[in-house]
Amino acid sequence: MHKLNCFIISNLQKLYICSMKNFFSIILTLLCFSCENDIDINAEWLDIPVVYAILDSGTQEDADGSAFEMPSSSINFNFDEDSEPDYNSVHFIRVQKSFLGSGSAYIYANSSDSIYYNEQEISVWVELVDPSWSDDVIPAKIPLELVNDIDLQALDIIKDDGLFNSEKYHLYKLPVSVSDLCQGACDNIYKDYKICILNPSTGDTVFSQTNIVQPLSMFRPVPRGSRSILRLGSDNTPISIEINPSRNAKMYSISLTFNYLEQPRDSFLFDKENNLTLPTSGVVQKSVTWTFSDVVVTDQDQLNGSGNYIKKTFYGPEFFAFLQSNISEQDLSQPEFYRYPLYSFFQNNNDGVVAGIYHRCVDLNITAVNSELYTYLSANGPNYGFNQERPEYNNITNGIGHVSARSILNMNNLRINQEAGDSLAFGQYTKKLNFGCYSNLGTSGLTVDFGYYCE
Repeated sequence: MHKLNCFIISNLQKLYICSMKNFFSIILTLLCFSCENDIDINAEWLDIPVVYAILDSGTQEDADGSAFEMPSSSINFNFDEDSEPDYNSVHFIRVQKSFLGSGSAYIYANSSDSIYYNEQEISVWVELVDPSWSDDVIPAKIPLELVNDIDLQALDIIKDDGLFNSEKYHLYKLPVSVSDLCQGACDNIYKDYKICILNPSTGDTVFSQTNIVQPLSMFRPVPRGSRSILRLGSDNTPISIEINPSRNAKMYSISLTFNYLEQPRDSFLFDKENNLTLPTSGVVQKSVTWTFSDVVVTDQDQLNGSGNYIKKTFYGPEFFAFLQSNISEQDLSQPEFYRYPLYSFFQNNNDGVVAGIYHRCVDLNITAVNSELYTYLSANGPNYGFNQERPEYNNITNGIGHVSARSILNMNNLRINQEAGDSLAFGQYTKKLNFGCYSNLGTSGLTVDFGYYCE
C-alpha cells in the first residue's frame, strides 16, 4: 500500500517538474524574441469612396392640390400652379471619402480634406443600361453636375450641424438630359441607372446599378371628385386606399396625417369676447400621423406593374380611436384647448361632390421602394432577437454605401365630409378631444360650436 502511494506521489512530482520546465522554457523564448511590443490596430490606408443615392421618380398624380376645387381664394394649399403630374426631376448623389488613421476620429471628421474629394480628383458619371443588353454594348457616359454648398443653400438644402465638416460640402446631380427617370415612358420603364466614380489615383471604378420605380398612381383616393373624400363617419363602410401597382416596387409604406388647429382657452375666450372669427388668436397648427403596416409584394405581376391593386382597408372608428390615443383629452367643463380640423369650408355641388361642409385636413403619404432599398431597410430595421449583430448590406462595387430607387406620393388636403366632422366633434372616441362642430350660415360662412352645443 505504501509503495503504491509513493509511486503515485513520485509520478505527480515528475509531472509537475516537467510542466514547470516547459513553462519556464516558453517564458524564456518569449523574452528573447519579443523585442517589438507595439501593436498597430490600423490596417494599411486605403482610398475607399462612400456613395449614397436614392433616386425618386415622383408620382403620376397632380398630388400637391392644384387640381382641387378652390373653396376660397384666402386658403393657400401651396399649389404649384399646374395640373401636371408631380414627377421628380432633381436627383442628388453623395460621394465622399472614408478615413482611417492613428489620430482621433473626431479630428478627421472635422477636416474637409479627410471626408470630401476635390472635384478635380475624381470623375463621376451615370450610364443608362438596358439589362437585356449583351456585354459588348458600351453605354454612353453622362457626366454628373457638381453642386456646391452655396448652390445647395439656394435650393434650401442645408447640411445639418454635427461632427462632420461642412466646408467644401457638395453633392452631384443628374443632368437635365437624364433627370426624367422614366425617359418619357413611365408606363414602360426598362433602363437602369448605373452611378460610376473613377479615382485616377487608384485606377478603380466604383459603381452601383439600380432599376427605377415607376411613379405612383392612385385608383382611390384621387385629388378631386367623389373619390377624393374620406367618408370616415360611416362605422360599417370600409375605407380603401387602392394603389395601381408600380413596376419594380417591392414594398409600399402608407400613412395618413390628420392636421388640426389648437387654440388655448384664453385665446378662445378673447376671440369670443371680441367677436372675432374662430379661431383667430393664439392658434397653433398640429398634426398626428397614423402609419399602416408595410405591404411587401411577392406577386410577379404586381412587381411588373400590373395585376391587382395594392390595397389597405380600414374603418372610420379605427381612425378616430387612433386620434383618441394620440391627442390629449380635455375636461369639457373647462377645457384647456379648443381644436378645429384644418381648412373647413362649405362647398357647392361640383364635380360629382354633394354640397355640404368639408374639412381638407387629411394628407395621404405613400412611399414605394425597390428591392435594393427594401433589403437595406430590412437589414437596418429593429432587431428584436437575442442576436443583436446586424448583417452588413452594401451594394457598391469597389466602395461602400447604397444606391437604390423609390417613388414618393404626398397627396395633401384630402377631404372628410360633415358626417366625419360630426363624429370628430361628438363621436364616442373623440368627443373628449374638444373639436368644434360646424354648421352653415349661407353667404356669411360657417359657425362653430363646442361641447353640449354640438350634440
